[in-house]
Amino acid sequence: NINPLKIGDQQTELVAYDSNLADVEFYETDLGLFDNIIFHDSFLSETIFVNIDWPKQIKPFGGQYISDEEKNCDSKIIFFKKAKDNYRQIKYALSKHGDGINEHYFHGLEMNAYDKTLNLSWKSVGTKIIIKLSYRLSDFGQSLWRPFIALLAINSVFYFCMILLLNYQHYVITFNQPSWNITVNAFGEFLRLNNPLHRNEPELKGWLLVFDIIIRIWSSYMIYNLIRASRRFIK
Repeated sequence: NINPLKIGDQQTELVAYDSNLADVEFYETDLGLFDNIIFHDSFLSETIFVNIDWPKQIKPFGGQYISDEEKNCDSKIIFFKKAKDNYRQIKYALSKHGDGINEHYFHGLEMNAYDKTLNLSWKSVGTKIIIKLSYRLSDFGQSLWRPFIALLAINSVFYFCMILLLNYQHYVITFNQPSWNITVNAFGEFLRLNNPLHRNEPELKGWLLVFDIIIRIWSSYMIYNLIRASRRFIK
């Protein structure tokens, strides 16, 4: 029976800070009714979450809950390490009870918090790039539309460069003398190039070959993200 107590214009919060929730059970609770949900520096891996409606955004902290140690840390690395671990514990607790949907959600929160614990150094720059690309392009495997849009958007840019700058297949005539057949053929060629397994064309040389290889690589990566999202609920 946890419900927010609304007082005027003040925001409502559910806070677990520096707490040991152990075997606490949250049952049929709509946490989305709260303006802020704050889990920080607490033991949560044995907590039971049953039929919980989670809000779309869970903040790892409220300003008044940051310790002096964390306030004095310019990069907030200490804080985000604790936030990452709390998200990991909730993810583990949800996984134990078969809640795969919210498990994926907290995995995304964990990875974003982990990204903020990494400094810009040669050792971590590769990891940061992977995390940011995974979030932006697929929301860590939770979005089907992001990789689909990214596939068409990026490959369209390279394809138009091939047509406008390098006169690929002479399709540039479509812009000067519009023709339905040429337009359909140009679109079909675009779809063919998006297939990373299409056969090598002997006429592709120089920059045309470079663009073709880039399109193949990008298509492969986006198809991987599409498959990853489509298999999200498959065990």
